[in-house]
Amino acid sequence: MPQDRPETPRELRLLRHSQPVSHRRHRAGHRQARAGRDGERSAGGRDGARGRASGRDRLGHGARVRDGVASGPETLVRDVLQGLAEGRFVPGQRLIEPDLMARYGLGRSTVREGLGRLAASGIVVQMPHRGAQIRLLSRRAATDVLRVTEPLLGLAARQAAEAVAAGTDPAPLVEALHAYDAAPPGERPRARGRYYRALTQLAGNAELERLLPMLQVHLIRAQLRLNRPAGGAARKALVSAVARGAPDAAEAEARDYIRALIAALPGLPDSAFAPE
Repeated sequence: MPQDRPETPRELRLLRHSQPVSHRRHRAGHRQARAGRDGERSAGGRDGARGRASGRDRLGHGARVRDGVASGPETLVRDVLQGLAEGRFVPGQRLIEPDLMARYGLGRSTVREGLGRLAASGIVVQMPHRGAQIRLLSRRAATDVLRVTEPLLGLAARQAAEAVAAGTDPAPLVEALHAYDAAPPGERPRARGRYYRALTQLAGNAELERLLPMLQVHLIRAQLRLNRPAGGAARKALVSAVARGAPDAAEAEARDYIRALIAALPGLPDSAFAPE
């Protein structure tokens, strides 16, 4: 029995032309439809990329995304706290999710996680149907935060001085104070953080290192930016007492500074606070 042999190119052409016209039209229409879908996907991808780029250009100016890569919700948390210290964010300001997504290059779920962390720290309040906003403290709430801060900061100063009296070198704290005092405005928030970390690390109390940063002192600094008493002299007196290894004097200096802030609150305008 003879074996089948492959068709020649001429025979294939004759075979195609011998097919019914309706069948050839169906195949041609299928090819056109597939080409159209491919073109739409290509154009849609280009248009989507242009839209995303324009959104970043419009809303992403000033975003603090390191090395062009967002590091998750912590990026949002750090920048809001930094922005409060620098005046880029203010108490009472609404935080719009789409704006934050574009600003930091984060997805919606990551932005919501960051806002949740800020809410858990008391920095942000989340309201149904109104979204999130930076918390604006009432006069009473600000007073309460400072009353909690007073004994904790006093304890940190006392234990730091006790550590020095026991032989620990106070040089890191002294250097952090000098760096804080000499820092330009844009670097002061970081220098302030290093100063307080140096104090709590010298104290050697892990609970103080955990609790002090959780207090809403960021909000009080932001609300009282133009009205709070100068703290340079009080810091120098505190560090001097610590460096001498004088626990009573160090605690007294720390507490006196916070008491001065509390005493200043009644004289500030109502516009600086949320309604009671």
